[in-house]
Amino acid sequence: MQGEILVTKVCICILFFEKLLQTIECIESFLPSGVNIYVLNNGSLLASRESLGKFCEPYKQVKIFDSSVNLGPAGGRNYLINHTHEEWLLFVDNDVSLKNKSKDIVKILQNHISSNKDIEVFMPDMYAAHTNSYAKPYSYRIEGDFAFPDELISNNAVNTFRGGASFINRKLFDRVGLYDDRLFALEEFDLTLRALLLRMPIRVKLIHDIELMHDHRGAIKEVDKKAAEVRYNLDTLNKCYSLIKSK
Repeated sequence: MQGEILVTKVCICILFFEKLLQTIECIESFLPSGVNIYVLNNGSLLASRESLGKFCEPYKQVKIFDSSVNLGPAGGRNYLINHTHEEWLLFVDNDVSLKNKSKDIVKILQNHISSNKDIEVFMPDMYAAHTNSYAKPYSYRIEGDFAFPDELISNNAVNTFRGGASFINRKLFDRVGLYDDRLFALEEFDLTLRALLLRMPIRVKLIHDIELMHDHRGAIKEVDKKAAEVRYNLDTLNKCYSLIKSK
């Protein structure tokens, strides 16, 4: 039928490395969408995994994968890319949730896709609860051996995205390649630079009718404190910078 909008195949992809309560809140916020929700248990403790499994058991749209080790955000996202089939993947960190749960995110995404057929990533607004502010989008430019973030936005388009808060068409990974699974941080930055150096920047569109909320709470439980030490280890971050620099 002329003018008919094809049904968009979209799923939610979540990495679960502790933060059990926030992971459950994240999943709960997307349940009303009706789409498949894929969770990778990325090396959480057995007790945390069992608690998450009990919560998810009544919901057939939720599928949990398990990794016995922490693959990191890059390796974890690559795992979910390779073990899902939907065309569009909404990657969200487990401390991110849908701010307005009543919105039909599939219908909204369909409308954006129909008007922007060349776009590879749609990036929703991100409200940071811990700073009571919205995250500022930006693009990167390369000059010589340096990459600079610019806040100049043209036509709601940028060339980078939030790896844990964006709708991504899997064709992007066919074009540029998967995340570098040696990276335990900065994986979307690396992907952005790769595309820029190929002279094929990632085509990202800002969308304002879907809002996500990032709630970076301080860790209280010992298991979450230890997970934070792994996630934000300075030696690991420095190694990631060094690896990107060497590339």
